[in-house]
Amino acid sequence: MFTLKTKLKVGDLVAVIAGKEKGKQGKVMKIDKKRGRVIVEGLNKVKRHQKGNEQVASKIIEKEAGINISNIMAYSKSKTKCCRIKKDLVKIEGKTKKVRKLVGTNEEY
Repeated sequence: MFTLKTKLKVGDLVAVIAGKEKGKQGKVMKIDKKRGRVIVEGLNKVKRHQKGNEQVASKIIEKEAGINISNIMAYSKSKTKCCRIKKDLVKIEGKTKKVRKLVGTNEEY
């Protein structure tokens, strides 16, 4: 089965670069690598009808749906624009450590 590689992680700040939510920012809540989709907090809301029973009434729930991973990009608050992520090896106190940085800046992500 195919699984997607991505440099994004849960909790990253991202911006939507294509689709109906274009230009909006949010935090990554979940990454589905098998389907190539990302759930972003507060974006791509859909309504789902939940069936009720004798104790609980039926209701309409609004929740976030997945966005294709190709339609989002990491967002830098300091530069206020979208950036790519690169992984670097940095020596800190004699130890080599992997650090994620935004391309074009020295800002850690």
